[in-house]
Amino acid sequence: MYCARQNMKRVLSEVRAAGYSFQVGIEPEHFLVTRTEDGIRVWDPNNVDSLEKPCYDFKGISNVMDYLQDMMSAM
Repeated sequence: MYCARQNMKRVLSEVRAAGYSFQVGIEPEHFLVTRTEDGIRVWDPNNVDSLEKPCYDFKGISNVMDYLQDMMSAM
């Protein structure tokens, strides 16, 4: 199973044993998706995302602003 934190701990142990020291952190990401008959797709309730990578467009992000505010408050 893939776990970024466990992989980071493992690699840091290996490089520490080789005499190196790192200051690192993680940048967790997640995607809002919806299930379809064909699998999953980016969640776009207002059908406004038109870019190949809609997560970089404010049109898509603005649809979930309340969710993002809740998420930031919880951090």
